[in-house]
Amino acid sequence: MNKITKALICTIAIWGGAAIELHAQEGVVVELGQQLEDKQQEVKYLEQEIGFAQLRRKASQEKLKAYEKDLEDKQDEFKKAQLRYSGDPSSENEQFLRNIEQRIELAELSIKSRVASVVRLETKERELTEKLGDYREELKSLSGELHKQQLAQKVAQKTRSLKTELESQTTLLQKRLTTLQRENERLRQVVQLETEKREQAEELATLAEERARSAELALTQYHQVNSLDTEDVVAEEGSQGARERAQAEMDRVREKLAAAGDFGESVSLNLRGDDGTEYGMFQYLGAQQYRADAVIHDSVSRFRVAGRTYQVKISEEGLGEEFVFLYDMTDSDKPRFVTFKKSLIDEGGAIAQE
Repeated sequence: MNKITKALICTIAIWGGAAIELHAQEGVVVELGQQLEDKQQEVKYLEQEIGFAQLRRKASQEKLKAYEKDLEDKQDEFKKAQLRYSGDPSSENEQFLRNIEQRIELAELSIKSRVASVVRLETKERELTEKLGDYREELKSLSGELHKQQLAQKVAQKTRSLKTELESQTTLLQKRLTTLQRENERLRQVVQLETEKREQAEELATLAEERARSAELALTQYHQVNSLDTEDVVAEEGSQGARERAQAEMDRVREKLAAAGDFGESVSLNLRGDDGTEYGMFQYLGAQQYRADAVIHDSVSRFRVAGRTYQVKISEEGLGEEFVFLYDMTDSDKPRFVTFKKSLIDEGGAIAQE
């Protein structure tokens, strides 16, 4: 009799430990999933950086070719000037010859400077490519570890299912055990009372834990929802005034690009609905200007960009049509978000998306 009771208690304790292990396993899977997502974003950003580095390197190489061609032209001109000076050693021809010599020296200096620039850019591109290889290896390792942990989680879930079945069988065995313990009624009652108290305590502890987790989750969700600083944005649609304002926004971006000159530093931005719908990535135009094109299907849509929420309102006539989204991060504390129908602008003069 005592041996059977001890066996039941040990079995319950073992399955209880399995439930704790499952909870810990779920936490590991969530953490690995977040690490994998972060590493994927790092790889995507680094790929963009390599693309920009290649553009800068190719541009520098093109300039180097132009400088070399210019040097060849000046050298040819120098040879002609030497011949002219040999036939007519006048002061004018001598001054012309000296001027060409100075321009050749300047051209050679420009070529040396450009060669150094190309070398630096090639080195930077090579470093980024090596770093990308390391990131991809880390990504591969994380993916393998996540798969391994997910398999372990499935095993733990199966274990929990078996625990429930075993608890049901344990109840039946306890009833049969009562019949076998009739020779010692007092001891049976003590054992039964202790067993019921333990089960009630476990049920109350489990219930309290579930309620605490539910309350914590609800509080977290409440803070997340109420911490969003939503900005209302009215989309420009079909009127003549809307067309003029849309064109003015495009002109404004062009002016910023022309003033900035170079690409500048960029970040990876996604156009995402607050319900998780992905509308695509913003294309970096330069000078902290971004653009994305997407179709809107709801008269009121909420978008999340760089941790900020924007609520866009359009008329029923605009549903299903493609809109242009412009995002200006010149002031990162107060980014500028505007949108309008793509049909309002002249695509022939549209800003090229890099």
